[in-house]
Amino acid sequence: MLTLDAFRSRREIPSVLLAGAGVTVALVLAPGLAMFTALLLLVGLLLARHAPTTRRPAEEAADARPSYLMSVLAIVFTITLALRAVPFAVLGRLRGSALVRQLSEWMPVGILLIFAVTALRGTMTKDAHGAWYALLAVAVTFGVHLGFGRRTILSVGIGTGVYVILLNAL
Repeated sequence: MLTLDAFRSRREIPSVLLAGAGVTVALVLAPGLAMFTALLLLVGLLLARHAPTTRRPAEEAADARPSYLMSVLAIVFTITLALRAVPFAVLGRLRGSALVRQLSEWMPVGILLIFAVTALRGTMTKDAHGAWYALLAVAVTFGVHLGFGRRTILSVGIGTGVYVILLNAL
């Protein structure tokens, strides 16, 4: 639903497009690890999107060599993966960061799009009837979401109910 709201507000369309590009590349290059690959690509693309918005003094720009940036990204990835609580512990200090603020706005939309595409892909490739049922359930979910005041729980609940009924009754 965040993805749909992003398209309606047009504010986060670039994030949706980047997530779509990431999930497409991930499905082609690593179908078995599509979600993980797409999420990594989304983070990289959002960092690239953020780069032009930052302005650094000339002396700081010299420290931003690709090897330096890759080392920092590798360390951050390792810490986040090994110690999931670390980001929450340091979040208080990062609240003023422009990067953290922008990523907090951009990432949810992209992550949910990646989750939806990878979940639907699994359903749609296994059963032709299930694919049509899934598409119909997604359409019902969108319709309920737009028709009943963007109530996410209601729209997802009704969409899921429609899918389960179609899958089991037909």
